[in-house]
Amino acid sequence: MLTDTIRFGRKGDIMFGMSRLLVPLICLVALATTAAAQSDTKFIRETQYSSGENNHLCLIWWIPGEYWVYSAATKDSATQASLRLIAETLEPYVVVAAAYGAMGEFASVSYSTDEELFANISLRDIHGRTHLPLSPDKVDGEAANFLAMMKPVFSGMIGPLGKNLNFYLWPATIDSLRLADPMADGSLSVKLFSDSLRVRLPLNALLPEQICTKCGERSEGAWDFCPWCGNHLKKKK
Repeated sequence: MLTDTIRFGRKGDIMFGMSRLLVPLICLVALATTAAAQSDTKFIRETQYSSGENNHLCLIWWIPGEYWVYSAATKDSATQASLRLIAETLEPYVVVAAAYGAMGEFASVSYSTDEELFANISLRDIHGRTHLPLSPDKVDGEAANFLAMMKPVFSGMIGPLGKNLNFYLWPATIDSLRLADPMADGSLSVKLFSDSLRVRLPLNALLPEQICTKCGERSEGAWDFCPWCGNHLKKKK
């Protein structure tokens, strides 16, 4: 529901917001291109769901704020500052990107509209509560502007899929409880029509690799037990 929100608000406010976020957007292009080239990137693999089965195409991607911090770790100081600005802009929200389409003859795809996706997407938070996305009038103008500017970026990168990729937002907290915490124990899920993204938490990408104190083998940061000897592991957060 955010594809047209850039037109809302006063012209001066929009131009200020666009200019403030232009450099971070350029950084995003470079970052996204790198991520696309490295399809096995751990962070994306853990937070994204895609399917091309049963005559339909579905993509669901939870983009936690920590993603920008994680991505900035190996960048130069200017890029780090830009990515921190993106994180700051989107901090009040849980952000999910989604696309869905019916596959026809000769690999053609008829994509669902933004309105259809908005009516059929929901988030189940880490506390087991289910939430519908925020309507555009509940989203801050600068966040809406930035996400609207991201659409042509993805369109240029991945063609029709990117053109039909839409962004949906939920409040970061409700009743003082965080809806999606990548460092929490548990899981969250996003349902779109009959497809679902389920994310096990905490995210391995955010945790240091563990070394078993018993056998000395390396294990993923989020694992509770060593897969080699069964020894209990202590996570370092």
